[in-house]
Amino acid sequence: MFVPKEKIAANGEYNLSGERYRENGTASSSYPFVALGDVCEIYQPKTITQQDLKEDGAYVVYGANGVIGRFDQFNHEFPEVIVTCRGATCGTVNYSTAKSWITGNAMVFAPKTESILKDYLFQVLTHSDLSSTISGSAQPQITRQSIAPYQIPLPPLDVQKEIVAEIEGYQKVINGARAVLDNYRPHIPIHSDWPMVELREIIDELESGVSVNSTSTPTDKGELGILKTSCVTTGIFQPEEHKTVVPNELTRVRCPVRGNTIIISRMNTEALVGANAYVNKDYPHLFLPDRLWQTVITRPDIEVRYIQTVLASDSCRSRISAICGGTSGSMKNIAKPQLLSITIPLPPLAMQQAIVAEIEAEQALVAANRELMDRFEKKILSTLARVWGGNP
Repeated sequence: MFVPKEKIAANGEYNLSGERYRENGTASSSYPFVALGDVCEIYQPKTITQQDLKEDGAYVVYGANGVIGRFDQFNHEFPEVIVTCRGATCGTVNYSTAKSWITGNAMVFAPKTESILKDYLFQVLTHSDLSSTISGSAQPQITRQSIAPYQIPLPPLDVQKEIVAEIEGYQKVINGARAVLDNYRPHIPIHSDWPMVELREIIDELESGVSVNSTSTPTDKGELGILKTSCVTTGIFQPEEHKTVVPNELTRVRCPVRGNTIIISRMNTEALVGANAYVNKDYPHLFLPDRLWQTVITRPDIEVRYIQTVLASDSCRSRISAICGGTSGSMKNIAKPQLLSITIPLPPLAMQQAIVAEIEAEQALVAANRELMDRFEKKILSTLARVWGGNP
């Protein structure tokens, strides 16, 4: 019995779970479903403590969060498919490297029959919903008893090989696109004759809003939203990163989001304090909290996007991190006088605009890589959907 691909991709989402694609209680894949416990040896290896880890150890250690350190011994000679079985990341699937130590916070799934490839097992588990096997709220966990009955489709070996090869081809494209996203940084060639100017000479004012009670859901038509600090952490303004203001707080909001401004995070972790993004248009239904600033720049010889590019540069962010304060080890903040005392190079307006045009052209190419990743991730899901319920 087949389930059409359109049904698997209902609402634009792929939910690859054997429980979803059953018609009248019967598995809808053309391939047989098998319980993990029937095809895999499932076990938790010996745990070592954080104190046992060796900074200069020769072998990687895998725990609940993937790689957690190094050790001077290994307990698995070959790569293994492992699933986090304790804690907040419970159900996360990893593929260990050869000669590594796997702790008891991860569960090993070692094929005990030649009918299933380890690479196929990794792919099908990575894109499975294992939430039904997790128990406990304060301390989520997966046990052998809970996951052994979990069923996956098992096509013939030649089909498994084709699926793995197809997915690995897509993954190479994704990895290449991700490398572009991770490594791209806009670069401004500084000329020695450009004057160095304090931000206080450029920015007339740093506006801020107030914190109000809100719900975690995004706004509907007619509702007001309050931005989250995550709206600028990527360096690109993300207006969808907001919460809905509750009705009895509507009169307290202030500082709506305006176009041609820079929004700056004044309080965050040390790595993210000072994160900023350019806003290209007004968002009259969105407002700033007290942890975000919005620039007011009126000088006619200033290209606001150039200022944002400089503020987002690695060198400027490093200077912000160096002067930020705060008593908490995890949360830092920067005061207005500190930020406004930072000096930046200020070329003539025409040069500012030329720099912005060049960087925007680069960023358009970078954005295309993000779209490429999305497309090929959907291709992977579509490939696996054929196994779970579509035509092979």
